[in-house]
Amino acid sequence: KSELIAMMSPAAYEILKHARAGVIKSGTSTLEAALWNVPQVVVYKTSGVSFLIAKMLVKLKYISLVNLILSKEVVKELIQEQCTAEAIQKALQQCIADEAYRNNILQHYDTLNSQLHYEGVSNRLAHSIFNQLVQHAH
Repeated sequence: KSELIAMMSPAAYEILKHARAGVIKSGTSTLEAALWNVPQVVVYKTSGVSFLIAKMLVKLKYISLVNLILSKEVVKELIQEQCTAEAIQKALQQCIADEAYRNNILQHYDTLNSQLHYEGVSNRLAHSIFNQLVQHAH
């Protein structure tokens, strides 16, 4: 697998197929990276005002689909002020070089993959996220 950094493009799946690790923006791409068994660092940074508004409207413990579905932090999330070049580099290096850390992520990806292959996964996922929203609203 290449150690070059690549931006996602129309060839995204080809890139994921060869990646040892990735810095992935929050969104569905976190789930796609997991399904390709790519250990990842999830990043999200927006304006302070937008973040405060979103934080008031949506009360979730995690922002990545991987962590939301598994209900625990499996992949590192660097949000807002935590999302610095130094923090990204450190977390990415851990994904690349720390075999125990990599293996832990990959084992959780196996669990995630199993959960997603059961019939009715879309409904269960929607209910899970809804329940987390309701739980954190109180």
